[in-house]
Amino acid sequence: MRSSKKRPALGDIGQILTTWAQGWPPNTANRQVALELTAEIGHLQPRQLSSFIAEAFFAKWRTRYSPMTLYTRRAIYQRLLGVLTQYGAPPIKLSKVRKPEPRGVTATQEEIQKLLGAATPALRLFIILCWQLALRRSEALAVTPLSYDDKTHTVCIRTKGGKMRRIPLTSDAEEMIRVASKSAADPSESCVSILNGRPMKRMDKRWWQLTKKCNLTHIHPHDLRRTTATNLYRTTHDIRAVQQYLGHTQLVSTTHYLAPLSEEQLRGMHQLLNFHGKGAPN
Repeated sequence: MRSSKKRPALGDIGQILTTWAQGWPPNTANRQVALELTAEIGHLQPRQLSSFIAEAFFAKWRTRYSPMTLYTRRAIYQRLLGVLTQYGAPPIKLSKVRKPEPRGVTATQEEIQKLLGAATPALRLFIILCWQLALRRSEALAVTPLSYDDKTHTVCIRTKGGKMRRIPLTSDAEEMIRVASKSAADPSESCVSILNGRPMKRMDKRWWQLTKKCNLTHIHPHDLRRTTATNLYRTTHDIRAVQQYLGHTQLVSTTHYLAPLSEEQLRGMHQLLNFHGKGAPN
């Protein structure tokens, strides 16, 4: 006689994605995408998912996010759709989006100082982490008193690829992290949020308000990371040093961060290469 034991329920999409999201720190794109999907289609069973439903949600992103953010989030979304097939969802392929050209915007020293001068303590730490330590937005928000080691003067964070990375602190960053650590009720809370006095929500809006106040709305948080990468390369001419500073595994990722040369700088290359002088290449 066959057993009448029922197959255990796999749970709805919300339960599956919430469990998956717990493997990522707060404020990371992976976790944010999983939680956004949970809020939108979490009530469905995996078998109820369809290409129409998946694309309808993706269409909202097309009007909400910049081309690069859309490209990055699509890759995470596609990965999650693959996870859901393990629980009975049909295989779904999202419509493709073209990878945009890397931004070439960098900030001048004067612009950065202007932002720092108008920033609240929380935003000031955020700027320093994105600029001096060249952290991504999510990495800067993931710096906590728990991740800080006052003996080695470093913080240990999980990177975009999911790996743990120990990063030496500048004196400016360490000073502010120490202040946050002393007043932290929860050592696992973001140092930026601690200095803010409450959880830092809607960072994009806060950043827009700051840059609008300074008349610098063309600068995005990620441009601070690009600024440091570009300045480091122009100072050292060592692409490997830039790769290590940014924490990239692939060298090609590093090249995307270097701001392109202006037309005037390209003309200067003609003089440097000395095409018509002695010793010019044949």
